[in-house]
Amino acid sequence: MASSSRSVFSETLQEITNTKLEELSKRRSDFEATKSSVLSELAKENEPAQRLSILSRGVKTCFGLNLNKHGKARNAFNPSRNSELELELKNLDCFLAQAKYDPSLSAKTMRASEESLLRHLDVQSLKYQYASLYAQLVTEWLSTEKSMGSDLDDIAMMDGFEDVASEVKRDAREQWEHTVFDPAKVDEEALRAYLNKLFNAESAETSPELKALKQLRDDIADFEGDMLAPNQFNSTTLRWAADGLLSSGLLSDEKRDVLKEIKNNPIILGEVADVLNMRIQYLDSWSWGSKPVLLEQRRQISGIYNVLMHEDLLQAIFLQYIGVKWSVFLKKAFVKFRTVDGAWKSSRKRISQTDTMRRSYYLGSESRGNSVQSIRDHIYSKHYFMANLMDSESQRSDIAEGEEEVDYHSNHVPPQMPIPAAPMAQQAPAARGGFGLGSGQAHSGPLFGQPSGQAQSSLFGQGHMAQMRAAALPPPPPPPAARRGQKGAANIVDYLKSLMQERFGVSNIPDAYLFFPMELGGLDLKSPFISILQVHDTVVENPSKTMDTFFEAEKEAYHHRKKEYEDGNVSRPMWQVEAGREWKPEKKDLEEFMSFSEYARYREDIRYGFEKNLHWVYKTLLKIPQEEGLEGASVSILSGLDALKQQEGGTGRGIKGDWNSMEPYWQWVAQLYGPEVMDRFGGLNIVEPGLLPMGMVSIFRDKRVKWQG
Repeated sequence: MASSSRSVFSETLQEITNTKLEELSKRRSDFEATKSSVLSELAKENEPAQRLSILSRGVKTCFGLNLNKHGKARNAFNPSRNSELELELKNLDCFLAQAKYDPSLSAKTMRASEESLLRHLDVQSLKYQYASLYAQLVTEWLSTEKSMGSDLDDIAMMDGFEDVASEVKRDAREQWEHTVFDPAKVDEEALRAYLNKLFNAESAETSPELKALKQLRDDIADFEGDMLAPNQFNSTTLRWAADGLLSSGLLSDEKRDVLKEIKNNPIILGEVADVLNMRIQYLDSWSWGSKPVLLEQRRQISGIYNVLMHEDLLQAIFLQYIGVKWSVFLKKAFVKFRTVDGAWKSSRKRISQTDTMRRSYYLGSESRGNSVQSIRDHIYSKHYFMANLMDSESQRSDIAEGEEEVDYHSNHVPPQMPIPAAPMAQQAPAARGGFGLGSGQAHSGPLFGQPSGQAQSSLFGQGHMAQMRAAALPPPPPPPAARRGQKGAANIVDYLKSLMQERFGVSNIPDAYLFFPMELGGLDLKSPFISILQVHDTVVENPSKTMDTFFEAEKEAYHHRKKEYEDGNVSRPMWQVEAGREWKPEKKDLEEFMSFSEYARYREDIRYGFEKNLHWVYKTLLKIPQEEGLEGASVSILSGLDALKQQEGGTGRGIKGDWNSMEPYWQWVAQLYGPEVMDRFGGLNIVEPGLLPMGMVSIFRDKRVKWQG
């Protein structure tokens, strides 16, 4: 029944789209036929006033303007659409009436009016041409979608599929099967010994690690009981579980449509809640069901194949709920574990007692706050620690289909590198492939793995590794700062233009047709260069110069502290000077201030109070470049935007009626590509509003991307 409902829904969308495209074709055909007739009649007439009269009548017919009983233009039902043309024709009717009685009306004036009307016809032809091109692209897109068949055609784990699978696909499948179905060889004794050492299990006294571990086990036991409580499913929990599934990109288009219908129907939600409440009540007897669960090898844009499950929707919602609940709980539990004093090894460098005493004597009081390492700790805690686990049930993944999965805070933690030792060193991020600690879990001992992408995948992958992270792995450095002057992407614009000319016979395509929003008749491509150029001047031009500034400031600060010591102006902490307990270095060191290398030894761990210190360098290089928009628009663009404002309030997406309310990216696009559109199309609309099925296109665009091959 759901499949039938979805089929009717899809057929309705297709019918709406086809109707609009057929109407577009009919309008263009009628317009061009009328225009051709008018131009033929015009070619037979030489008298200027008569030519202008023929052209005026023809333009009124071509544009379907509202005329009075005398054949003169009057205010149309929707005057904003062709208001400029209507005003021009109304004025022209008056001038033609004058020309019947006033021979002094110059031929030059009539020629100017004739050229203006001819331009209106040519511009409208151009708009129809690009509307037709858009329609052809939409039609081809939809026909390609249809030809790809049902989602079962994408299933890569069914018998017989190997005959058409690529070698890469077969290799990926074999690797996945090996990872999931072949038991991992685990030395249990060695693993147990490692864990005992990790948590100080053999210590005579209860170690902080064991104390934290016991608390974690108690919390998990309590939560297990909570997860067996009755009546957990209701409309609220089902909606956030459904939203999570919809944002994950795991579902087929058919299941996405059905899930949206379920989510918005209170009656069906109630029925689903009843079923899942019964299911969780007997969780110990849960199974996948009698039918096999299909698996799909889905190709990513990188060419890597991920293996995804196609369980039925009820199972998907059920597992999503359980996975998310455990994910949120474990995130909080591990954060709590980390806060137990002594349970989590600090990534900060240990300062020996001798060094502490010497620094206090020579330099006075120091703080470990506002240091490079304090920033690292904050970033690690906020963005890296258990990053694959969820903070709340309402958190969404929002990963666009086909994006490269580059993740700085996944299961790989690169080693820490001191900035001064290698100021230009940069750590490459870990690129996650089709497998990892989140997908096939055979490395952890069980025979069966967990397909990637689901809530359980991140849950088991990250949760399993949490105890390993308690060993003393340091937080990773932040992503490298953006760099300028990167060259070289293929000219996709020229390629697409030549492809459309070859396929559809349209030449001299304006750049705006590719980059304008689809609401204005563009293809809505995103230009990466604009975004880069908008932050170009706010990016640190040369990070090494920033480091040079720090090195100079550090040397200056060293000499200043040395002079303070020699002048006896060191303010030592009270604990060191009270009751005659003042610590002093050996006699041979009393006359000499500490060396520069000793002074700079803890650059990353201690707050050095001088300006331009390493803390400043680190924050400067971490600063996100800010987009800089254009200061203003040209008169012609502002005129075009004002015309957009008259169309349904000008509240569209991207380029809209109010320049100041536009995002910097769209301001740039409007000013860069807009003048050509204004010149060729008489406004910022490449296609007349309402001609194309934009709403339907937006719905189809919401579907999952299918990478062929």
